Amino acid sequence: MVNKKLSLITSLVLGIFSSVIGVEKEVTVLGTVADTAGNPIDSAIILISKDTMSTNPKFDTAYTGSDGNFSKEITVNDNSIGIRYAASKKSFQTKYGYGQITGNTCNLGTIVLNKSGSGTRTIHVFGSVFNARTNQPVNEALVILTTSGNITNPPDSAYSGNDGTFYKGIEIDSSGIGQVAPRLHYRVEKEEYNTASGSERISTDTVDLGRIDINPDPMLIENGKPISFAVAVPNNIAIYSLKGQLIYTGAEINIDRLAHLGIISRSRPMIISYKLNNEVLFRKKVTSIH
Repeated sequence: MVNKKLSLITSLVLGIFSSVIGVEKEVTVLGTVADTAGNPIDSAIILISKDTMSTNPKFDTAYTGSDGNFSKEITVNDNSIGIRYAASKKSFQTKYGYGQITGNTCNLGTIVLNKSGSGTRTIHVFGSVFNARTNQPVNEALVILTTSGNITNPPDSAYSGNDGTFYKGIEIDSSGIGQVAPRLHYRVEKEEYNTASGSERISTDTVDLGRIDINPDPMLIENGKPISFAVAVPNNIAIYSLKGQLIYTGAEINIDRLAHLGIISRSRPMIISYKLNNEVLFRKKVTSIH
């Protein structure tokens, strides 16, 4: 009798737990990107957010072909009902939207992008990165910049210099901005340091992020050699040019496959951050893909 009660309680707890957490499933996100005349837009980037409630959502990336079509298989919780997306192409206004998941498919239909025209403005972003423990500037820290609305280019990035300072000019679409100013989100990554992140309102054409302190990773031992992450296996990557421009981010970590699909170039030098969920495990520089 006791065993039956325990079994019933265990089943109820597991049922509640699974209904909250959800079991993962594969969903195909597809659609078409076109201009206002109905012409397909080639090489548009579609950022797909699976975590709609998070202030730091995790993204998958898809690109349109010459026919304007795109398709991306992503992993979501079984209880997910939809995804959010941002479709972007240089010289066009970014389109934000939401798509509902039906079965194992999320069809976004035709996403129409308007020409950005003269409604764009450049936002000048600057700041500095310092070691919180030594109070010294941090060189080559990667600063990833995104915005909550009206960006005309995909997420951008910059590297800090020898004095810890960084600068980046990003374009946003100034037409149709509502009463609430868009927000600039930043994330600072550096090998052997903990990640730092934050946000600022874009109220003028200049955004001063001030001094950003990052802490050395406490998991590193005293002699500076990192502890072996024997059980930590990356499940997503971010690829940047040597100048810090974001090229690709998503769950696909097979570099040769990305090159075969034409998403990245085999001959272009790049920096690859290998991540477990949203935390960087290691980063490496690749000069070419053979």
